Amino acid sequence: MFAKTISLLGLDGKKRNQTVLERFLIFVCSGVLTFVLNAGSYKLFYFIMGWSHALSYGCSLTLMTVTFFFWNYYFNFRTNTHIQHSMWRYIGTMALMWCGNYAIVGAAHYFKIGVWWFNILGTQVLLSGIKFSLYHFWVFPHGDSKNT
Repeated sequence: MFAKTISLLGLDGKKRNQTVLERFLIFVCSGVLTFVLNAGSYKLFYFIMGWSHALSYGCSLTLMTVTFFFWNYYFNFRTNTHIQHSMWRYIGTMALMWCGNYAIVGAAHYFKIGVWWFNILGTQVLLSGIKFSLYHFWVFPHGDSKNT
């Protein structure tokens, strides 16, 4: 049982592709970690350090983006695609997601709608379906690395 868990998590050093369900479940778990990192760093920058809303949210998104690129490449999606190809696709995907994040969270902040952490969480949940589809089929695809 323990060996199977180690293998599933990829901690045995063997790179194997997961099923769509495994990818999705790990994606959901990483979504929770994303929220903690994003909201926690935003709280640090905005409320504790006193930075502006835009700078605080931009820095929290940057920290989250860099951290989760490596998480997704090496742990969650385990693609055979070369890291450089995945990185550029990831940057494009994240640019799209950042625009969505900034538009929704920025509008909520400007119009004083909701609680700051709920706006961040709601935005991440709202965009997660688009993000998972792009990750699964384009950024970190299964298949032969010669075709990517």
